[in-house]
Amino acid sequence: MNSLTSAKLVVKNISKSYGTSDKKIGVLSNIDLEVNSGEFVSIIGPNASGKSTLIKIIAGILPADSGSVSLSAEAVPHGHFHFSKSEYRQEKSVAPHGHFHFSKSEYRQEKLVAPHGHFHFSKSEYRQEKLVAYMPQDNALLPWRTVEENLLLPSDVREIPRGAMREKVRILLKEYGFLQYASFYPSALSGGTRQKIALLRMTLHEHSFLLLDEPFAPLDALSRLSAQQWLLGLVKKRQGSALMITHDIREAIFLSDVIYVLEKSGRILEKIRVSLPKPRTHEDLGTPAALDLAKKLFSLLLPAQI
Repeated sequence: MNSLTSAKLVVKNISKSYGTSDKKIGVLSNIDLEVNSGEFVSIIGPNASGKSTLIKIIAGILPADSGSVSLSAEAVPHGHFHFSKSEYRQEKSVAPHGHFHFSKSEYRQEKLVAPHGHFHFSKSEYRQEKLVAYMPQDNALLPWRTVEENLLLPSDVREIPRGAMREKVRILLKEYGFLQYASFYPSALSGGTRQKIALLRMTLHEHSFLLLDEPFAPLDALSRLSAQQWLLGLVKKRQGSALMITHDIREAIFLSDVIYVLEKSGRILEKIRVSLPKPRTHEDLGTPAALDLAKKLFSLLLPAQI
């Protein structure tokens, strides 16, 4: 088993606002949370409560106004990183909407403008590139690349030789029962399979911490149930940790060890530990403990009308 080295995340006093100095709108206020090694933690809250902003700050994509984020006791700075398109030929070969990892040493940061998209840039001070993988709602599979080529994309961007990585990709696809799809294009796959392939891509470089922004939002109800069960197995098998954004109360209960409830004002309303034993099945959501927890979460969120 190709396991990950699990990481601990600590977020302290994170605040964020948008706007000008004359008129600012607060998005997050004094957020404190943690994810212990091996834990699956969810953040649930109403629309426009700052959930996606928070996860992007943790990923290093957005700066916070104040506070700190640390992974395995290494601080993540809150700066924007700017890199040249021409230096890695992004405009010719890489779509601008993906979770790709680029080394800072390859670029001249001080002169250049960053391309738009979800990019993770490593810095030697905290080695975030080696620890964190981020997946937005969109699976970001490039339609002109096959499944195998999509899994090779982060390696291509980082100029890792394809020989060794191709073998690693094929082993991973076989391990999870997707080898028959290696030559398929994303358009030929079901929505659930596309999301699973995107999740597999996150594990290729052995990132120990997964950041997931509503990864199953695009799926229908049945595909979502299957994907949830599959994700639990993936995280357990890879021995990693995960932080997930969701609007779905049942999904949060099924997947999580801990749930943070975020209120409309961008504050943590409550931290709730899920007492259901693992491994879980969806039948466990019908137990008295799960139903009581769902009722509590509804009561916390109903005023905000999720």
